[in-house]
Amino acid sequence: MPETLSIKGSRRLVNLFFAYLGVATLLSGLWVSRRSRNWVVSDWLINYEGGFVRRGLPGEVAFLLGRLVHVSPIAFVVAFYLLFFAVFLLAAWHLALRSSLNFWVLGMLVCPATLSLQILSPQAAFHKEIIYISLLAGLLALAQRISLRPLTVCIALCAFAVLGLLSHEALVCFAPYLIAALLLSGQDFRTVFTETALPAVLALGIVFICSRHLGSPEIVHNICASLGYGGPNLRPLDICSSGAIPYLIRDPSFARHDVLITLEQNGFFKLRVLPILTLLALIPAIQVSRLLRRAHMGQDVGVVWISAGISFLASLMLFVYAVDWGRWLYIHIISITLLLLYADGKTSLSSVSKETYLVRYRLSRVTVCVLVLYMTTWSLPNGADGKGVFGYAERFVDAVLSKRHHATTAQLSMPSQRTGLIQGRDLAPGRGD
Repeated sequence: MPETLSIKGSRRLVNLFFAYLGVATLLSGLWVSRRSRNWVVSDWLINYEGGFVRRGLPGEVAFLLGRLVHVSPIAFVVAFYLLFFAVFLLAAWHLALRSSLNFWVLGMLVCPATLSLQILSPQAAFHKEIIYISLLAGLLALAQRISLRPLTVCIALCAFAVLGLLSHEALVCFAPYLIAALLLSGQDFRTVFTETALPAVLALGIVFICSRHLGSPEIVHNICASLGYGGPNLRPLDICSSGAIPYLIRDPSFARHDVLITLEQNGFFKLRVLPILTLLALIPAIQVSRLLRRAHMGQDVGVVWISAGISFLASLMLFVYAVDWGRWLYIHIISITLLLLYADGKTSLSSVSKETYLVRYRLSRVTVCVLVLYMTTWSLPNGADGKGVFGYAERFVDAVLSKRHHATTAQLSMPSQRTGLIQGRDLAPGRGD
């Protein structure tokens, strides 16, 4: 066996990895539809049946389609987020195959906080931000194949302003990454300004309108009634028992207070552990940036990280009003990863620098083992308690312990069942000595 893996061998590994991602994402999406209805599914089901309200467009579309064909809107919600994930993964696959596939690029791909988070933390990754992520990935993959026309870009961004921001107005915080994608594609600042001026005005108008329609008890009641959950007897996992739809009646002061309480109870994880995990997730991206600078692509690297800084500053309000910090960090990390994948695959690398770039960081069997450890031993959990922080390893241990617990419970219940059978036989009529 050769001591190092060729580019062809690396491509095989990437193809297998993305095949796994496709199957696992499908299974995770179906699991979410059954086990995380309160926050994930209900977030997609917010509709306009009680009047206009923020984040209601996907739910209204699903509701109208469901009523038209007499199918539960949940089925359309599941189809929506699985479709967006399919676009995202296909675009990311295209970007990965066009990249150098060196050690650090593969590190970005297998990082638990990028392409695998929907498997390790499905409650965090299947929210509406997949609309934005699929647009960014699709835009970058398209830019590698064809020259982006300003009118086409303007129409696409206007569509995102309507669909994306009427789905979740906070997605406007991540718009700088879309501008960075246009700049990386080779367009100058004047062209980018022309393409984004109208979508920016439209986006700001939509965000303002959404800020004036936060929700009310009457709207929440009508939404739940339209979905068939208007009664008082709700089960814990029902759509309207708790979660995204009932949360529409909460005002910003309640949200800030909720964050403060979470910090009091889980401040160590939020303020100390989570930053370390974020840095761990960004190590491959930082190393890829260093390599690109050595390959005379410092301007592209600057565009990526400046857009990341602007977007992070814009998103600070999300950390003030929402407790799911891992979710917001995930959006930043995957955005940086996609932009660097595109930059890595650009043909502007000179043949000499590209050859050095590939050979120096070609994979060996040792580095493959390092990548496997990096992929399987940690994650970026969304919850405040840090559950799931050890990634696949923790899930494997939990599965083993759960199996042993069920086996032990079954063994303990067997004697009582036998006793009951014996007593039933002895006390049965006509069964004396």
